[in-house]
Amino acid sequence: MRQLTHIRDGQKIAEYLLDMQDVIIGRGHAAHIQLDGNPVVSRQHALVRAEGNGHVVEDLGGANGTFVDGRKVKRHVLRAGQRIVLGTDTLRYDFGHRGAQSLRAATGAAPSPSSEINTTDSIMEIGVTDVESFNTFEQLGDLGQLNRSKGVPAELGAERTTVADKNELEVLLARMNIKAKPHLQKLGPDDNEDDPDAGDLLPLVKSPLYIGHTDACKVRLPGKRWLIPGKIAGVLTVEAGRWHISPESTFWNPIWLGEDKLQKIRMLEAGDVFDVGGIRFVYRRGV
Repeated sequence: MRQLTHIRDGQKIAEYLLDMQDVIIGRGHAAHIQLDGNPVVSRQHALVRAEGNGHVVEDLGGANGTFVDGRKVKRHVLRAGQRIVLGTDTLRYDFGHRGAQSLRAATGAAPSPSSEINTTDSIMEIGVTDVESFNTFEQLGDLGQLNRSKGVPAELGAERTTVADKNELEVLLARMNIKAKPHLQKLGPDDNEDDPDAGDLLPLVKSPLYIGHTDACKVRLPGKRWLIPGKIAGVLTVEAGRWHISPESTFWNPIWLGEDKLQKIRMLEAGDVFDVGGIRFVYRRGV
């Protein structure tokens, strides 16, 4: 048995056991997995269907598309660990376990896709009936402009599907891909460290990563340091899948963890906040 793990803002929301032939993903009561609060998801956005020993995901014609591991798909055979990205929500395809919620038990008998799935539903929502499919970001951007020109009232946003333009989707997908793996949040002065969407996201992809003021530093700090000991503030390294931070210049360019000055290497825990050169960073492990 397989399952879908629902992830939002880097946090695991729920686990759904795929114990039905067809599972509709969308907003509201029409969907088996309901992604309410995500305005770019249509009421019937995507379908996960059991085929053979596995599953396929099919896009149901939503204006904003269905993405698997960053690639837009119409129909895709899923492999364990792959991620279905729908706006701000991610559904990871995993091996099932006892803690997952049974969709069959929650919704009753599996519905008939032929009678309940309306692939033009999301198009009707936004008032555009003469567009059948969106194969490129350019087409999606054109549709977004058309939708905005029709003046869809803002107060209907909770019930209407918001059409994102291609730039918005590209930024959203890039951030979702970063958030799925270990990364740093670089916070601004007014950003809340408890908000996983705040600030800039910096992926942790290659060890070691230097924090400082030189071109060799992937985590760049503002300004310049004329003294050599202060140019590199610290180093991020990964060991056995866990990221560590170590100071390089405790006097000239210290790293602060809360009220404590970092004096030696330390393994980072999810949510750790550290300050370097007056900038706050939050370590996120990803999901």
